[in-house]
Amino acid sequence: MSTSLNGHEEKDTRCPECGSDHLVIDNKIGERVCSRCGYVLGDTFLDRKPEWRAFNIQEKAKRSRVGLPTSLAVSDKGLHTTIGNIYRDTKGKVSTERKWQLLRISKWQRRVSGSTNQRNLNKAMSILARLVSQLKIRRNVQEQAALFYRKALQKELVKGRSIENVMAASLYAACRMTKTQRTLKEVAEHISGDKMEVARTYRLLYNELNLSVPRPNARNRIPKIASKANIPQNIQQRASELLRTAEEEKITAGKDPNGLAAAALYIACIQEDQKFTQKDIAYAAGVTEVTIRNRYKGIVNELNISL
Repeated sequence: MSTSLNGHEEKDTRCPECGSDHLVIDNKIGERVCSRCGYVLGDTFLDRKPEWRAFNIQEKAKRSRVGLPTSLAVSDKGLHTTIGNIYRDTKGKVSTERKWQLLRISKWQRRVSGSTNQRNLNKAMSILARLVSQLKIRRNVQEQAALFYRKALQKELVKGRSIENVMAASLYAACRMTKTQRTLKEVAEHISGDKMEVARTYRLLYNELNLSVPRPNARNRIPKIASKANIPQNIQQRASELLRTAEEEKITAGKDPNGLAAAALYIACIQEDQKFTQKDIAYAAGVTEVTIRNRYKGIVNELNISL
């Protein structure tokens, strides 16, 4: 592999003199030489860097002639065309008659450029941007949710359903796919729809789009709950070990991961002689105290834990 001094890689080639593939490009003198025998393979290369120079971020942004990268989270993927300034052309100011003509053209351009699906995407992506901001979700999860929604729109799964519910279900599916710890209840809290309707829509997307979603793991919920309840790290580690043992004994199947994580944290607090109440942990986990007591009894009895 031929490697330049500034880190660029060129096509695979070998030295015709010694057969070595350790070739180095010196961009200062414009030569490609063999680092073993010193043979010069060429002295003419294309300079792919910009012809301008910039000494700070502002100058670079001003002189750069490239646009933003394409994004699925934007309705038109960032590749849109609009009629710009209608009050000035290359020759200067436009006449009043020409200005009104350009106004009419601009209005019709906005009307005819948006199909039904495009208007649907405009609304859906604005909802997605709001949910991502409120839930503090990473950019890659947002892109994944936008991809799921576009697939659902292509398969006509949005017809007869609320755009907000379908987008919320897509975002929840993306969170599950990327192992981002956001529950269905947290996603549904930020929309006007019902949680059960979002759940039904999620199951529809799961079946129709053939999603391969990993199963939720209770151990992944421990840091989030512990952070809300201000539980120290050593208790988190002990709770994680408890859940790992419970998984090996197959006593966690079919149970809510939040309830299991909360119960494991409560048991670990008792073992470490830390005073955290069921009420505090239940509030942080978003479950009831009864759920913690039930999971607590199940784990203690099955694992023969003496407290």
